[in-house]
Amino acid sequence: MGAGILVLLGSHNVAAVIGVPVGVFGMIVTVSLYFYELHGVEKCAHYIDRGVQLEDDLDVPGAFTNRPPQIFGVVSELLPATLIYPASFAGWLFLAIYHAGPAVRSLATIAVFVAGATVSIVMITVMERTRPAGAPNSNGRPHACYTNGPPKQLAWRANDLGRCRAASMSAKAE
Repeated sequence: MGAGILVLLGSHNVAAVIGVPVGVFGMIVTVSLYFYELHGVEKCAHYIDRGVQLEDDLDVPGAFTNRPPQIFGVVSELLPATLIYPASFAGWLFLAIYHAGPAVRSLATIAVFVAGATVSIVMITVMERTRPAGAPNSNGRPHACYTNGPPKQLAWRANDLGRCRAASMSAKAE
C-alpha cells in the first residue's frame, strides 16, 4: 500500500520488470476474491432465508424477519462488491501499465473501473433475480424448506412443517 502511494505521488519509479507481474498477480487475486465474495453473499442470502423460515415457524419476530432495509434504497451488503473490487482491479492495472504513459494508464484505469462496476451490477442483479424464492405464506413472506441436496432440490411449501419434512425425506431417498 505504501509503495503504491509513493508511486502515485511520483516519489519512486516502478521498473516494468516488477510492476507488470505484480500488477497482473494483483488483478488475478482481486478477481478471485470477488467471486469468493459473491459466493459468500449467496450463502448469506440462503442463511437469511432459512432464518426467516425458522422465525416464522416458531412465530418469533427476530433479527431475520426484522432486518433493516437498504440505506437510501441502494446501500446493502452488495454495494461494496460493486465498487471495491473494480477499484482494486483498476489500481492493479494502473501498476501493471505504469510505463504506458499517463494518458493511456489514466484512461485505461478509469475505463476498467467503470466497466468492472457495470459488469458487477449486472452480475449482482442476475444473482438476485435467479435466487430461488419461496411461495408466500399466510404472512405474505417467502417460506421455504431446504433439503440437504443441491439448490435444485429445494422443496417449497406454504405452511406445513410435516410436508417439509416429507419432502426432505423423499429427496434423501432419491
